[in-house]
Amino acid sequence: MAREQEPKGRTPPKQGGPAERQRRAERMAPLVIAIIATLALLWIGSESHYRSCVAAAEAANTVEVLQRRDGPVIVGQSNRWDAVDDCSRLPL
Repeated sequence: MAREQEPKGRTPPKQGGPAERQRRAERMAPLVIAIIATLALLWIGSESHYRSCVAAAEAANTVEVLQRRDGPVIVGQSNRWDAVDDCSRLPL
């Protein structure tokens, strides 16, 4: 008997049944969970680093409001902005 040829452009079906696919999924699940947990910990660590850098920059660079005859004048604000701009979420 002659086998019918499959139409061009189609790939033959994958070998292995549902049980094999289930085992493959069970083996991949811990890897996916580990990757997601690692990314979450990196995100939390970088956000914590950024917030502590901003807090240190604000504490080191005080802003004063001086009362003058022509109105209040803010002194030191640009230094604080520059210090906060130097903060990064990457711990470099």
